[in-house]
Amino acid sequence: MTTAAHPIPRALNAYLRRATWGLPEARRQELWDELEEHVLTRADHLILTGLTPTQATAQAIRELGPPARVTLGMAKVYTMPKLLLAAATLALGISAGLYALAGGSDGAILNVPVFQQPKIGMLCAANGANLPQLSLPVASRANGQICYRLTTERDLTGRPAMISVQSATQIMALVGGTVTTRSDGRIQLSRPNGTWTRTEFAFTEGTQRYIFASVVFDALISTRNRNEVIRISGFDQPTMSVNDRRIRLTGSTGNRVGNNIYSSLVGDAVSAVIYGNPDSAFSFKQERATATAPTHLIQTGLKADEVVALITRSGQDTYSTDFSVVQADGTVSLHAQATRLRFVSKSADMTGNSDGAPAILVRLSNVPLDNLKSGIFVPAQATSDAR
Repeated sequence: MTTAAHPIPRALNAYLRRATWGLPEARRQELWDELEEHVLTRADHLILTGLTPTQATAQAIRELGPPARVTLGMAKVYTMPKLLLAAATLALGISAGLYALAGGSDGAILNVPVFQQPKIGMLCAANGANLPQLSLPVASRANGQICYRLTTERDLTGRPAMISVQSATQIMALVGGTVTTRSDGRIQLSRPNGTWTRTEFAFTEGTQRYIFASVVFDALISTRNRNEVIRISGFDQPTMSVNDRRIRLTGSTGNRVGNNIYSSLVGDAVSAVIYGNPDSAFSFKQERATATAPTHLIQTGLKADEVVALITRSGQDTYSTDFSVVQADGTVSLHAQATRLRFVSKSADMTGNSDGAPAILVRLSNVPLDNLKSGIFVPAQATSDAR
């Protein structure tokens, strides 16, 4: 079973983004860094009391209080209506210009290759607290980097999708945004409206640097303008749409990339469905059920090629998940640890096992990515027995 931690740093970034919203760029950067340093320092102290790193970071965020309180306090000192108006006007101009340079007109598609299978050799990344666990043999740790050893026996095609920094730059350009590498090595995806998302993690193959596709999704969602609707549809070569702009995510050799892309979204679905409030600090573990786990054939009533995720609780803040594509007859085959499932529509009902393990079905495709909770549905069949 593959275990992927979906830890606090994403919640910390969301907190910092909201706490510094509306400030002048220079002051916003300064406050962001101050708050981030405070949380990480406080977390180090809490770890000494016996908390895990995840618990310590969550506690440190809670101690700061609601981000809106920080924003309100700073807004009394810094106001910028003219700057915001200028930024909005500039955003329209830049977005249109860069969109045209990217080959876009209404209905045009930008093809972006998705990194699926690293070649044999080394995969190196910044060695920090936010480094995702890749479950690969470590070759070396030096100069702030960790390098993994890749062999033919290591197949990463089921891992979350990765996109080159060059491709991420093209995607962000469609909405007038930019991708830059900061002096501290972090990659920043920014919008003209002053919002940004940062990532600690990148790896290099040859001269090409890569980041997780989920970082790009988060950047588009969390920094979006209010009139933007972002969705993903299709499975073999999924298409991301930002209003009328479309991005086709393809394999480097034309292979199916749905498993890579949607595995990047399942954690977001758990976050939205179970925890809901993006301003609160939380952490959880997501475990994808293995192919040998009990199989459930569920009649969804959805159209073919829709993608559905199944979420069940396997422990305290631990969830078993699976996802698959809907077939022509409306059925979807999903794996779960339990042999009998009882479908519910909200996380509060995920208790008890008297008539089967409570489970939630979520449509991941053709649903606004900032509101994956709206993809929850309950099929006509109240329960499902494994086949």
